[in-house]
Amino acid sequence: MRHLGAGWSVVLGLAVGACGGCPPKPEPEPGPNGGQGTIKIGGTDKAYTVATDESSLLILVKKLPSGGTLCGSMHDHAIRSTSTRFAFALNKDTAAASTLEATVFAFGLEADHQEDRDQFDRTRGDTGTAGFESDIQDSTRDHLKAEQFPEIVFRVHDLTTLDGSGTAPVDVRLKGTESTFTLTGTAVWAGEKLTIEGTGSIDGTRHSIPEQGENFSECVEPSMDLKMKLVFAPGASDGGVEAPDAGPGARVFPDDAPCGPTGFSDVEPILVRSCAGCHSDPSIGLVGTPLTTFTQFRTSTRLEPETPLYAQALERITLDVFDARVMPPPADGLAITPAEVAVVRAWVDSGAHEFKCDGMGQPITPPDVNLALTLTPPACGTLAFTQVQAVINAHGCLGCHMTAQAGRPRLTEIADGMAPGTHNYYRPFNVWEISALRMKDGTMPPYQATVPQADYELLWQFAQQQKTCADGGM
Repeated sequence: MRHLGAGWSVVLGLAVGACGGCPPKPEPEPGPNGGQGTIKIGGTDKAYTVATDESSLLILVKKLPSGGTLCGSMHDHAIRSTSTRFAFALNKDTAAASTLEATVFAFGLEADHQEDRDQFDRTRGDTGTAGFESDIQDSTRDHLKAEQFPEIVFRVHDLTTLDGSGTAPVDVRLKGTESTFTLTGTAVWAGEKLTIEGTGSIDGTRHSIPEQGENFSECVEPSMDLKMKLVFAPGASDGGVEAPDAGPGARVFPDDAPCGPTGFSDVEPILVRSCAGCHSDPSIGLVGTPLTTFTQFRTSTRLEPETPLYAQALERITLDVFDARVMPPPADGLAITPAEVAVVRAWVDSGAHEFKCDGMGQPITPPDVNLALTLTPPACGTLAFTQVQAVINAHGCLGCHMTAQAGRPRLTEIADGMAPGTHNYYRPFNVWEISALRMKDGTMPPYQATVPQADYELLWQFAQQQKTCADGGM
């Protein structure tokens, strides 16, 4: 971002003329700030809340000292999140089992408060951006493509300690791509209160930061410094922010009728297809609650024991896109259409039964759905793995699938894709076949436009070749 009068400055490589008299750009509400979860102490899970008035999450965007002549009068910028949804399941006894997720709402980012600038050595005492905070803030949101990617997600896992100095890897999802950095810091207890402070560096090159070709991109360092302070206080929040699911099992709601006007087979292609990518079994990260079968939709969580998950699902898919609780998350690019919402609503309103009734009021057992692509199997040796790798690389799949995680397979070797898939909706296919099917129906990869038909058909045919040819066509 550029401003006049106090020199030039740049945020994330975007140069925009400051406009003091322009009408404010309309924007959504930032969303909630805070969160609650559990900390396991002495084998017992205890409810905790993030004390937002004592916590902070700051990112420093830095100018490149070795940039061109125009870079000399640019500034570093301290960006604060004022709207972060936290979910956590920490474990003081076994720190490596701890998980923490911070979802930053991009429209809640604010820039260059002096108290934030004073948190970093590079900006402490520098008042060169005073008076232009609003312009810097707007440019930051624009360059982060906040309307397309309204959430920035940090996932902390595998902590080395929850009492003292240590490290933890942090997965960050920003502008539709993922990267990992190491957080170094301390965990300090004061009675029952826990304070975690840490610093790290985000590799902007993994997220197209700075954007090549943008004005002044040569003036911006690709790396961004992160400084985090989180204070956890015992007790549950009294409202406003959703806690993590904390696992299923608080209650099972029996199906009280043999059938209804609609059945689970009517909504399975909508809910399981759209939700089970994260709500797999086992589920990914802090999601906690698998949503792959009819029985799972008829359970509740410990946090909402009186509300079955089928009702919670309907509520979440009908929220405004800028509500931090909406599902699927807008950044995933899997929005459920109004027509699909109507099908889910009809199922829930009629009792969310497993089977649909026939004309005589008897349950109809749905036929097995055949999702297989009807393509002529290729001759042995037709397709090489390098062609598959080209498709995988073209669509950014390795941003999430470079390593194997719960519910998320690795996609770097032939054998990875030949393993049985775990996504319940796409049973009983292997990983390469599921990858092709998800590309076909638009649920993968997230954040991107439709995958060309030739690409997903190539993955499917490669899988068939591997299953039928002794040498795999290599």
